[in-house]
Amino acid sequence: MHVADDAPLAELTVLLERLHRHKDAAYGDAWRKRGEVIAIFANLARKYDRLLVAFDEQRPAATDPLGDTVADLCVYAAKYLTWIAELHPAELDRAGLPVPAANQIAANRGPDALRLVLEAVAATVGQLPPDSAAARARVRADFETLEAALMAQASPDAPGDRLLDFTAKARLAWALAADSATLLACLEQDDPRTTARLRDQVTAMDRAAGRR
Repeated sequence: MHVADDAPLAELTVLLERLHRHKDAAYGDAWRKRGEVIAIFANLARKYDRLLVAFDEQRPAATDPLGDTVADLCVYAAKYLTWIAELHPAELDRAGLPVPAANQIAANRGPDALRLVLEAVAATVGQLPPDSAAARARVRADFETLEAALMAQASPDAPGDRLLDFTAKARLAWALAADSATLLACLEQDDPRTTARLRDQVTAMDRAAGRR
């Protein structure tokens, strides 16, 4: 059973924030260029589908190792929250999430917005789930709820009770970011090799940036 220790999670969120700064410098706003469903959710869905390959079929994804995939899912979920903060600030503030005010975590503030979200994850997530299977179940529930709502949103004939407002979407984006981060922490505790490649990549990126 995992012990109540937020140090691994805090260290991992710092690692993810470093990774994001490098990717943000390379790709900018490409992650949201085509809007909520076609761009933002498509990125989330691609990473989630790779998790299903790794977990449900018990074989590695064709391109990304497991640790990289969970890390990307966490970052994209956090970025989705910053997008909501920028475009729907009142709705995000009404969500009652343990994050700074919408004007502080809005996506147009750049990488610092995501840093604040990840810091909030590290500061507010309590004891890790008992095992990675429990953490995975949380991620699955978050994603499938969000997926159902956004697929309904894309259908003109969908019943209104299947749609979510941006306050509810903000809560789901937060849950998916926090639960993905805890899944990554659980997987690392199960097997430190899960995040070894990710750590090596970020360290190499830091060194390359330092030589510029």
